[in-house]
Amino acid sequence: MNYRSTDDNDDALLTDARKIKAVIFDLDGTLVDTVPLHVTSWIETCKRLGFPIPTMEYVRTLMGLRALDIARRLCGDIIAEKALEIKNEVYLSLLDRARTIDGATELLSTLRIEDL
Repeated sequence: MNYRSTDDNDDALLTDARKIKAVIFDLDGTLVDTVPLHVTSWIETCKRLGFPIPTMEYVRTLMGLRALDIARRLCGDIIAEKALEIKNEVYLSLLDRARTIDGATELLSTLRIEDL
């Protein structure tokens, strides 16, 4: 799909939204900043299981990996699945602390006004 005007004017982005039928977002990191909650959840999981407590900075470097892979790195292969269960419980208990990404609320309002 071409997002530029048909007259090759590079300054003119396509403004005809009639062709757009829907907008799909991945919430994590797109609309809601949940990284701090995931980091805190992993640290709490290590505490509960008696493992060495990793630094926030280290856990942040693991973000983007699959959750089970993070569990393996922090808690080892043997207990990884149990660690993931605990992490998810902790994470769910922290969700009320989640904050939207700057501009997300305004974007969603605009999309609603445009009936998207």
